[in-house]
Amino acid sequence: MDIKAVFYVKSGGKAPVEEYLKGLKNKNDLAKVVALIDKLLEEEGKLPAPHAKKVVDKIWELRSHFGGRVFYFSQIGQKIVLLDGITKKTDKIAIHDLRRVKGYYQDYQITLKERGYDSKLYHKN
Repeated sequence: MDIKAVFYVKSGGKAPVEEYLKGLKNKNDLAKVVALIDKLLEEEGKLPAPHAKKVVDKIWELRSHFGGRVFYFSQIGQKIVLLDGITKKTDKIAIHDLRRVKGYYQDYQITLKERGYDSKLYHKN
C-alpha cells in the first residue's frame, strides 16, 4: 500500500509542521524528526512506542529524543495528516499546545466535509 503524508494547512495558507521543520536550527534535530516522519510512512501510520504515543482521541505524537514532537492522525490506508510540531521543554504537553492541536484536527475535519481539503504533500527524503 502506498500511504502518503500531508501537511495540515491553516486557512491563511501556512502549514504548522512545515513551519516547525523550517524553524529547527539544529540540523541533527531536523534530521531526527524527518527520519521519524519517514519511518511513520514506511510503517503505514503504525509506529510503536517509544517513537509514537497516543495523545488524545485520534491524535498521536511522534517523539524524538531531543524533545521534538510532531502531532498527527492517520486515515488508515489513505494518508497521515501532520498537524503541528513543537519542542517540549517539560514532561507534559502544555494545555495551550494541546488545545491548538485539537483545534487543527477539528478544523481539518470541518474543512474536509465542507469542501474537500487542499493540503500540501509531504515528500519523503
